[in-house]
Amino acid sequence: MTALEIHFGKNSTWTLPSDRRFASTPRSATVIEDWKEAVNAALSSPLDFPSLDQALVPGDRLVLAVDPATPALVDVVSATVQWFCERGTVESNMRIVLAGDGQWSSEELAELIKQRCGLTIVVERHNMDDSEQLAYVAANEASDPIYLNRSLVDADVVIPISAARPRRSVDYFGPFGIFPLLSNRETRGKFHSLPSLEDSHSHAKLTGWADQAAWWVGVLVGIQVIPAGDNRASRIIAGQLEAL
Repeated sequence: MTALEIHFGKNSTWTLPSDRRFASTPRSATVIEDWKEAVNAALSSPLDFPSLDQALVPGDRLVLAVDPATPALVDVVSATVQWFCERGTVESNMRIVLAGDGQWSSEELAELIKQRCGLTIVVERHNMDDSEQLAYVAANEASDPIYLNRSLVDADVVIPISAARPRRSVDYFGPFGIFPLLSNRETRGKFHSLPSLEDSHSHAKLTGWADQAAWWVGVLVGIQVIPAGDNRASRIIAGQLEAL
């Protein structure tokens, strides 16, 4: 049995020796090869919602809020950008906000997208310590302030793109679970506190907080990508947040 390598970001690799492995999950038999076709199928017939281009009117500013853990991130984002542009959204009215820490700089991701689909899209990497990037939205039911990336607050339509997670996983916070990665450091710290994550009641409150943030910003729909291993994906799903 060969050693297992797990890659983190650009330069970090964790090697698990073969004699230490005690379980292995088989890869998905289904892997997306044609991203344009997969994205078209998901976005044209989303769950409990009309075709996603119907959520916009001419002139609307669209922001794609991208989870850095999304498998095949460049493929899915490039195909999504192309899908919206083919249906009337102009490049200058579209922005990608990359949440949290990720593999690419904003310039690198913009260039990769341009190489894939020939479109020039502004890519912004969210910095939770930059007050200029943050906007106060409201207070949640517990009177905690909700801060979000300013580009999301200023947008007409926000669509999150994220990795699909099981509902019982420790980092599941609902279909707008990337909210803490798009907020300030204090909020992110509350969501990434191990005692809160391990306690089911506290975890449920955090998920409710993320749901409220989505409501205040007007997030109606989302796109989720189901991992297949090795930075590949087995399926892409789009639809109303409650259906995901």
